[in-house]
Amino acid sequence: MKGVSKLKYRIVYCSGEDQDYPVTELLTQSPQSRGWQAPKYCEYPLEIAIQFVSAARVRQVQFLSHHCKISTKIELYVHMPDKNIPPQYNQIKYKKLGYLSLDSNERGGYQARELKSVYIDTPCLFMKFVFQKCYVNKFNLFNQIGIIALSVFGEPLDSPPGYGQMKQKEFYNEIQFETQFDQNTLERLRMLEEAKDKAVSREDFMEAKRIKEAIERLKQIGVQLRTLEERKAVAIQNEDYDSASIIKQEIEKLRNAVAPDSMIRRPDSAQYQQPVYQPQQQFQQQQQQQQQYYQQQQYQPPPVQSQMAFVPPYQAPPPQMPIQGEEMISQSQFEEQRADPSQMRQKRVAKELNQHHEDMIVPAALRKQNNNQYPDDDKQQQQQYTTEPLTGDSLQKAEPLIPILTEEFCQKIFSKQWGAREDGLKWLEEQIGRPTQVNSQDPSIFFLSSIASINYTLGDKVAAVSIRSLSVLQSLLAKYPKIKINKSAEFNEHVDGILQSLMEKLGEQRKEQAENAFLQMADHPSVGPAICVQHLIKGFVGKQKLQSSTKHIVGRLAMLTELVKRYEINNANMPYQPIVDFAVKLLDDKNEPIRTQAILLLVEVYKFSGNRLKQSLTNVRQAQLDVLEDFFSKIDGGGDIDDHQPQANQQRAIIQTNIETQGAKKGNQNQTQNQKPQQQQKQQQQQQQQYDQHNTAKCDYCDRVDPSFRDSDQIDKHLWSECPMLVTCSQCGQVIEIAELTNHLLSECDHKRKFKRCPKCKEAILLSGYDKHLEDCRGRNDNTTVRCPLCHQDLKLEKNTWKNHLIKQGCLNNERTAG
Repeated sequence: MKGVSKLKYRIVYCSGEDQDYPVTELLTQSPQSRGWQAPKYCEYPLEIAIQFVSAARVRQVQFLSHHCKISTKIELYVHMPDKNIPPQYNQIKYKKLGYLSLDSNERGGYQARELKSVYIDTPCLFMKFVFQKCYVNKFNLFNQIGIIALSVFGEPLDSPPGYGQMKQKEFYNEIQFETQFDQNTLERLRMLEEAKDKAVSREDFMEAKRIKEAIERLKQIGVQLRTLEERKAVAIQNEDYDSASIIKQEIEKLRNAVAPDSMIRRPDSAQYQQPVYQPQQQFQQQQQQQQQYYQQQQYQPPPVQSQMAFVPPYQAPPPQMPIQGEEMISQSQFEEQRADPSQMRQKRVAKELNQHHEDMIVPAALRKQNNNQYPDDDKQQQQQYTTEPLTGDSLQKAEPLIPILTEEFCQKIFSKQWGAREDGLKWLEEQIGRPTQVNSQDPSIFFLSSIASINYTLGDKVAAVSIRSLSVLQSLLAKYPKIKINKSAEFNEHVDGILQSLMEKLGEQRKEQAENAFLQMADHPSVGPAICVQHLIKGFVGKQKLQSSTKHIVGRLAMLTELVKRYEINNANMPYQPIVDFAVKLLDDKNEPIRTQAILLLVEVYKFSGNRLKQSLTNVRQAQLDVLEDFFSKIDGGGDIDDHQPQANQQRAIIQTNIETQGAKKGNQNQTQNQKPQQQQKQQQQQQQQYDQHNTAKCDYCDRVDPSFRDSDQIDKHLWSECPMLVTCSQCGQVIEIAELTNHLLSECDHKRKFKRCPKCKEAILLSGYDKHLEDCRGRNDNTTVRCPLCHQDLKLEKNTWKNHLIKQGCLNNERTAG
């Protein structure tokens, strides 16, 4: 495939995605890429469509599949539009090439990922991939599919200026390389390959051999360099700049030791005066030419509704045959590369692939499957720290563990250096699989000691240690699924600590592993679902910020819903009244995701309790009750909640209850506190009538009255694009109150790590400009003012501060009112 290069593309359509694993993850391939995943309990098939920068002849397509969320079949479609007619996505008629099947990965124990390569020969501008239903296994709890990476190779039919000159030959563009090495190492490998080619063209074969050996050495330490890069990122995140500086020096030392800059630029002779890589000015010039060309060729994207539209109900197509023989436009074949552990010792590429393509949440999560691939590197890492003697509180906690798990282990997990803590947990995980150094023959004693160690490390501030501890917990529960520990104060304390830490992780972006561990705790006879339910309802002890966090409350409700599905309800394990009271209470929450998840929990309870639940819903607002009744009727008719996810009108009804909660109910709360129950009920009925007559035509945020607001579509349009009291977060796209924007950016936004609160003005400032802001910040006038996050003006705290500023005066930087 001479001349073939990696083709750039953009996503033009996706029929569904998990909000934590959006389809845009496929656009960037790196060790940190999480890939795309289907929504939980979705309907199949799902579609993803891509558009290339320009029409191209596609030669190869590569898929890297998730290790357990695997599609049974992927269908390939292409489309080449008429040159004289601008393409519109909603009018495209695709041509089917065929399909490929993926392995269930059951034989591999759901550890390795499958890299599937398809060789084709077809011109197209658009490609569509249709993913059929998933394989069912115990790890795929929500019936999802996942693609970690997607690459397409070919050549543009109309190459842009400078294309041939700039990329005579491409190196390391395959998925296994782009997701294995960090970008600096990858770029260095490419430069060395260029240098090697230059040496061969000069017939300087000794130099070419020397560069080739340097490339091999750099590949060998590539994974270690990536691990160091990620450790440096963790250190920076924790503001441990001393460690970050040390790690940076170690990275530079390793890179220069195996592949010094002198190999890339040779200044020792006149024939080497020209750098191997193109001059920066020339490179930038060609890059600008390409960019201009791409802009000229770029088509307008399809309308928003076509991009976000959901796939219509699936109709089974007629049986199709796999791509083979004459079905292809030209010769084609399938090449399947399995990253199986048995092949790791035989094929270097397979070894590198499997080593790299494990979940890249943190570096520690990788080394579980690759303990002995680079023993020399492990020794170097072990020498990077020294353990300290146990003293004070650490000694007190370690005393019961030392006789069982050795003093050396305890020194590691209580060390101030996170590398030592991580290695200690790595040793413990090895002992769980094959105990060789544990001083006890009683599994229950070892189990209790391990639970204590996990409790001390699961809440570690360093992500690498915390994730490793979570992995140890899952291994321990899987190894001893039936062991029964006599309940004691010590054991209960450790279980409580672990469940609290797991609940914290339920509100994080990458919560899948914590969800699985929580379910394992509920399944284990030493813990059980009852204690898990108790913690989920009670919430966080001494952590008010987490107790009121929207994401954490939603995570707790979702876990309760899953537990109700597993253990039913109204028994010793799943008490009826506490669960229902918890869900009903949260129906009045101001945040729509919480109310929605509470409704889904109540619907799940209804499956097992029937009409009994309706008696507990007497004080629920009518709009919410309508949504619930709709679900109940579908269940009574033989349906299932999984088949009836909230539709758009139901979602709108749930959102609309926010107005009820903050309007009619909130305004009269104090007046009804001391009244008799009958009087309260009568007044609530009157309030409901008033609401039905008047408030449905009023926005509860800006107080705008409009008869069209009785139409749910119109009130939605107003809330999402017109209401001057609301704003769309530029980071995550969520619509929130302007008054809460600062708190949202600091505590709830998906990109909250990009922001830091200024101690002077209390605003949320991007980290990239934080230092400059701190120098220029004039601070707030006094504590009786609040600052607008849009125009940065100080506002005097009054009864209607925000309405006066945003509506009457008009904020100059509010896009919904300006101009």
